[in-house]
Amino acid sequence: MDEEQLRKKLAPPAPPAPDPALLEREEELWAKVTADLGKEEPHKEYLGLALKNNLLLQASRRYGSVIDAKDRYSIEQRRVARKYQQNILRILFLAPKEEKIETKLGSLEALILFLATIGMLGGAAAFFSDNFGIASPILVAMLRMMFPLGLCFVVVFIWVRIRRAKSFADRHQQ
Repeated sequence: MDEEQLRKKLAPPAPPAPDPALLEREEELWAKVTADLGKEEPHKEYLGLALKNNLLLQASRRYGSVIDAKDRYSIEQRRVARKYQQNILRILFLAPKEEKIETKLGSLEALILFLATIGMLGGAAAFFSDNFGIASPILVAMLRMMFPLGLCFVVVFIWVRIRRAKSFADRHQQ
């Protein structure tokens, strides 16, 4: 099999030519839309026809022409057209709604992690200072209490971050 035949076999099928009656209906509905861009009903009717008959690209182009015609349409009418064009593009590209992604460390989380780390370091310092008799007994007792507390904070922090990462991965695998 030569290259030409292979290309023909692998090429996607050409979309069928739209029905002339359908194109006339689309023209009529578009005329209703442009007659009064402020009314919502003509937009719904036009977009319904575009969705049912796979004319979304045509609809997007038509709304784009309204947006570009600055001398013919007011800014409010162009905003309405922009809103509908963006909705069409969301449908075309199946863009999900934006959701907040928590990837950065919050300031409270960062502060707790910092204090927990200081507590763990203080507990480790207490171990060495007690063995060598460097610090007072009260300071050593305080630092010894900070070590398990700091360790608990660090463990909880890591556990929460792992849970968040797993739930984020689960949400985006579906």
